[in-house]
Amino acid sequence: MKKIILTLLILVLLVGCSERDEEMDVMDINEMYNKIQTGMTFDEVRSLLGEPSSVQKMETDEYWYYIKGVNMLQISFIEGKVASRTGYIKEK
Repeated sequence: MKKIILTLLILVLLVGCSERDEEMDVMDINEMYNKIQTGMTFDEVRSLLGEPSSVQKMETDEYWYYIKGVNMLQISFIEGKVASRTGYIKEK
């Protein structure tokens, strides 16, 4: 019986942490999105947000992805300057 109660308690705590982490991920992505402005350089973005989770390079274009849980911020660079930013946030 004690094992069942302990297991249920652990599950409740994990679910609570998971929801809280997801809320923080959404806040992080929104804050990151709001910091980025068109025309910023690679170095300016990196100094504000740190290293991206992933980078995709094409001829003169580069795409940086910041991933937090199921949420993502994509920053598009053309010739080394921010051209656009897009946030993908999971709706509850």
